[in-house]
Amino acid sequence: MKAENFKPFYTSCGDVNIDGENAVRVVKTDRIYDFDINSFARLNHVKFHNGTIKVKVMSRLLPDCDERYKGAYVGLAFRISDDSERFECFCVRPGAGTKERPDSTVGAQYFSCPEYTLACFREKGIHDDHGKFYVNDMETPLFDMEHLFHGKGEAGGNGLFTDIGAEAFFRDLEIIEE
Repeated sequence: MKAENFKPFYTSCGDVNIDGENAVRVVKTDRIYDFDINSFARLNHVKFHNGTIKVKVMSRLLPDCDERYKGAYVGLAFRISDDSERFECFCVRPGAGTKERPDSTVGAQYFSCPEYTLACFREKGIHDDHGKFYVNDMETPLFDMEHLFHGKGEAGGNGLFTDIGAEAFFRDLEIIEE
């Protein structure tokens, strides 16, 4: 996995060594305080419909992060449209529910841009309009979404998502098509 294999949208993307392992670092660099936008690094030359996406992710808050945005979302965008404006995303929010952010209880979320965004509601195997989202090798999915909003006919690209106030590190991306 190398940064050269990704096209950044409102982000910067680079190769780094973190804790002795190679990773791709993604940070939101443009439209910083705009919510619910395509702030991801899109994997080049991949069209995904059904299957499993696996990736290891770590995030850290940026030192200059505004207090209101601590606990930012990082995750996986999938079924990204050709123009990169429509996509679905599963995110985790590592800073949620910690002693630093006890008011922030949303630890993971699915959303679909542009219609059903993070601002719209709160709440990885994908098949048609059904998605199962797992964290840390869980036996049972964290979310079992029966109606992904872009529908069962949608196919598109995959990307590494980050939002306000976080730097995200991704490695070991694996895409298994059905």
